[in-house]
Amino acid sequence: AILAHGHLVSRVPGNSVGASSAQLAWAMARSVWCLVPLIVNIPMLVTIFARAPPLAQVACSLGGTTFAACPDRHGMLESWMGEGVRVYVFDAASLRPVAREVFGEAAWWDTYEAWASAPATFPNQTMGDPESPGAFIHSALRPALMAHSPPIELVGSPDDADLVLWNIWDVALCIASGHQAKAWELQKGRLTTSCKAHFALLAWLRSTPRWRRNHGHDHVLFADNPYAWESHAKAALPQRSIVPSAPEVLAVTRNATLIGIEDRRARNHRGSSAFIAVPYFASAAKYQAPTRQDRGHLVGFAASSKLHQGSSCELCSELPYGPSELRARIFGDLNAGCAPGECQVYDLTKMIGGMQRDNISFYASAGVNLDDVVHNAVFCPIPRGDSGCTKRFFAAMLGGCIPVVLSDAIVLPFASVVDYRGATLRIPEAQFMSPAFSLIAFLRAQTPQQIATMQGNLARIKQAITYQARNLHSADLRTSAKRTPDAMDLLVASLVRFARLPDESFAVTAAELYGSDSAVVTEPLLDCTSAFPYGSMMSVQLVLCKPLWLISLAGAMPSGKAGRARTRRVVSLCTWDSSEHLSRIYCLSIGADGAKTRIDWHLAGIGWPRPLPAQLVLARLRACAAHGATAAHCIAASFAEVVQVIGATQHSR
Repeated sequence: AILAHGHLVSRVPGNSVGASSAQLAWAMARSVWCLVPLIVNIPMLVTIFARAPPLAQVACSLGGTTFAACPDRHGMLESWMGEGVRVYVFDAASLRPVAREVFGEAAWWDTYEAWASAPATFPNQTMGDPESPGAFIHSALRPALMAHSPPIELVGSPDDADLVLWNIWDVALCIASGHQAKAWELQKGRLTTSCKAHFALLAWLRSTPRWRRNHGHDHVLFADNPYAWESHAKAALPQRSIVPSAPEVLAVTRNATLIGIEDRRARNHRGSSAFIAVPYFASAAKYQAPTRQDRGHLVGFAASSKLHQGSSCELCSELPYGPSELRARIFGDLNAGCAPGECQVYDLTKMIGGMQRDNISFYASAGVNLDDVVHNAVFCPIPRGDSGCTKRFFAAMLGGCIPVVLSDAIVLPFASVVDYRGATLRIPEAQFMSPAFSLIAFLRAQTPQQIATMQGNLARIKQAITYQARNLHSADLRTSAKRTPDAMDLLVASLVRFARLPDESFAVTAAELYGSDSAVVTEPLLDCTSAFPYGSMMSVQLVLCKPLWLISLAGAMPSGKAGRARTRRVVSLCTWDSSEHLSRIYCLSIGADGAKTRIDWHLAGIGWPRPLPAQLVLARLRACAAHGATAAHCIAASFAEVVQVIGATQHSR
């Protein structure tokens, strides 16, 4: 800039040397002034770029990478694990001397120890697809801790530990000791309440100086449902000889830190205990499916319309609506609003009866396949069941079906590091129960972009709610800490975090996570309940079926040679394409005589059809509707053109 100014001044005609020097000095001053923004901005830009998040983190926030590659969430886990913790684990082997002290030379302890060391040998097998993750956590806890060592240190004495873990497999222990479990308890992998033998061991634990040091708050044990333990202990039951007393139970559940699927107790009935929520167990082998596979239904819902009498959830009883009311509203909305084939809905109360509700093996004989429901639907409603949480939430996530949370009390495990907001829809119970709200209309209004984004986020967080087996003696143990974190990794990280911040919440409900946010209701693009007669050459009924994929066309089409009056019925499944400057409708038509006809029409002529993504269908509809016409009439008008062309040319292929 200085040289340029000097050059210009020197070229001014008639300038003397003095004048030229003065103007050159002025030009130099102006040039230096021009450099001031650069001098100020360069350090500022350097600071900004130094503090800016890396590109991987930006991609993570936009949903374009895996969980493991996200510096924010994965970095949070690493920071938790970096805090370190010393852990002592009580298990079947370490408790053998205690068992002799408490039970004498009881032969049944050998049976329990054998089952605990080899869970697959347990005769009442709950490792297939139970509700409770208790059996899995029992077998995987020590390998998961060792996989993160260091910074997790397994110590040889509880006196040296920051946390004492009580790793007892409740179901196996109780059955080995002679407890008679109900068939549905074994199917679900959990007991309604624990047994005398287990509480005898816990009584010994409460007598130790280590428990008394912090009143048991730094002792961690697994209890699926502390409320059931407490309520059964308080009830006057004839089985008093096998059910522990209320003081025995409360001394544990109101002081220790509990791991479980949910804490159903009222908040003022929890004492000083803490709770770390974990996912229900849902078998990946049974439910896992790609999120973006072909799905034949918009909505999939299989549930009982009538639940057990009486509340098994103290916390839920504080909510204004009962679970049966919520389910009746869902069934009423879907049965009245879904077009044929749009929804797959099973009322298990009507199909299998209330007595068989807990008998999962009976479902198949009644024609209900629960994993097919989540595999074939885009959206899966998740209402409350007997409690605020339900296994269907986690089965839907594994199956790639976007959960539509209709429970204010559902607990979302590991909510600090799992992005549930981006992968689910949530409708507050009060909004859902409003007479003006329509669930099916709300789901139809979700755009392909929104659906694709939720499906992508769902695929990214599946691993976080999945229980992956680890082999204590394989290379998998050494490498597991480097892979995408699963439910056991997040549980271990939560334990480490809890050891340092015991007042932090590790059981966040949907109402707490979403706050007062309401579901945003928009007008649906298509109305699946409407039929529009259109066209003069054919008796055409246009049925708008599903929000974007299939449109059904039925009518009588002229057929045969010219002048022949014979007609035949056709049913066409059509989809819309928008590419370059061509508008195409692809239809697969089936005649009344079974002959198959394929018709492909566009402005430039006839060509062969090809598969099309659903997003292009919506793009074409929106382009038409942008001119002021309704989506329904846009479709109808285009079909009328197709019908006229086909009828006039007598062309079919």
